[in-house]
Amino acid sequence: MNAELTPEDSIEPYGAGTFIVYARRVCSGQSVTEQVVVRHSGDIDPEHLPHIQLAASRAWLRLGQRLLGQRDAEGAVTCARAGLEELGKDYGAKSKDGVTLSDDSDTRIRSAETNIAAGRASTGAEALLGVLSLRISIYTRQRQATLAEKKT
Repeated sequence: MNAELTPEDSIEPYGAGTFIVYARRVCSGQSVTEQVVVRHSGDIDPEHLPHIQLAASRAWLRLGQRLLGQRDAEGAVTCARAGLEELGKDYGAKSKDGVTLSDDSDTRIRSAETNIAAGRASTGAEALLGVLSLRISIYTRQRQATLAEKKT
């Protein structure tokens, strides 16, 4: 297992007021690139790409799922942890006073880490990837006004 946590991120114009943000992530000699279509008016600072954490966490999720399917549970755990780290704690809804509302995913993470520590890496990886998927969904729902689907 060899995780390269140095990302290759990029952005390109997509249409009026939209951009595509790309994130490429690498683990265990494999790579995945994910994208997010962002609604944004004005210039974008290439050092602070909007929603890069969403594109990156999606890439980690897909890569982790691939590795788990290839029976590389340790690689899948690395990807899930990296995806959770990149998505961050500010993925959810906020209350009226600006506090992020909680969910039960921290409990699920602790349970997954217990499984991993007990030698059940595959079970732990599956749980961590499930939490990552849940948090990505929450993030996307909370920010749908600034996200757009790519036209095919």
